[in-house]
Amino acid sequence: MKIGILTQYYRRNYGGILQSYAMFHVLRDMGHDVEIIDFRYNSKVNKTFASYVEILRSKLTKHHSIKGNISIRELPQEHLIAFDNFKKKYLKYSSMLTNNTIGDFVSDYDAIVVGSDQVWNNLTDRHLFYFFDFGKPYHGRRIAYAPCSTVERIPFGVKRKLGRLLRQIDDISVRDLTTQKMVSTVSGITPTIVLDPTVLYDYQEFQSPAIIKGDYVFAYILGSEIRNGHTEVLNTIFGQYGKMKVVAAIIPDTSLEVEKFADEIRYNASPDEWINMVANARFVYTDSFHGCVFSMKFHKQFLAYYKDPDRASRLINLRKTYSIANIKGPDDTIELTTINYDYVDSIVNKQKTASMQFLHNSFRI
Repeated sequence: MKIGILTQYYRRNYGGILQSYAMFHVLRDMGHDVEIIDFRYNSKVNKTFASYVEILRSKLTKHHSIKGNISIRELPQEHLIAFDNFKKKYLKYSSMLTNNTIGDFVSDYDAIVVGSDQVWNNLTDRHLFYFFDFGKPYHGRRIAYAPCSTVERIPFGVKRKLGRLLRQIDDISVRDLTTQKMVSTVSGITPTIVLDPTVLYDYQEFQSPAIIKGDYVFAYILGSEIRNGHTEVLNTIFGQYGKMKVVAAIIPDTSLEVEKFADEIRYNASPDEWINMVANARFVYTDSFHGCVFSMKFHKQFLAYYKDPDRASRLINLRKTYSIANIKGPDDTIELTTINYDYVDSIVNKQKTASMQFLHNSFRI
């Protein structure tokens, strides 16, 4: 079966490109002809009046005041080149598509898989491309695998259209409870919750040899500083695991937070180097969903925190599902416990079986 993966066009997001990599290889290993749809979504020309109302409303919320306090700088070309080289080496993409051309092109696919990550965040735009709203009919199978939405309030004017689009999808799964609730509210469908694609693939090819020698804390911070301050957190880590250097990967146009404390910073690390640094770390310190997921995958002891609202629901879901006390909220005391990976794996293995079964069932005709 010829399958297209429709996800965001990731230029510099580690978790995003690595979930694309995982989905690509999992489907290919199932025997399908797979490529990632190179869709360069132009949100500016797809806005409606309701879109601008939502933008204005969100600018007045606490979410944007928090984000505004994060120091950033322009993303260097070297970072983009590292990502482009990874894509060219390891992935297969379609020709480049735009808002105007995607509707004609997608008819070539027997099935399209939408997901994962936050592809279902823009609900008020004219065409909801990531809900298979291409402006022209698509007659292949429509599959949603682990899309995520952080939207808690659904504008009244889009509920009817969104519900119709969701009911036209052949098989729907989502990544978390927040997205499940959104889908259920507007469509009456309660979708299956499945694992992020990164959990389905082992990335064995990138784990060795270690590019950083010796023991180190790997830091990957995408938001603002933890309430207690990085110094207190690191001292807690050192007190339990011993003093060691702090190595960080950074996305400069997202957050420069690690510049406050890291001993060594990889500004232009490629996605495979990022995996290597997580896999070989003694400890991981992060506020990232995928920072947590890869720490769990490689059985790393880690401390994660959620402070910025756009990351809270995903990390809260991880903490509840796997009983990981080291995922901290804004008011939690910074104390470290040893993560019980026997328990975590017992849950993950069941979820992985169910998630793979969802994919196999979705392509049965």
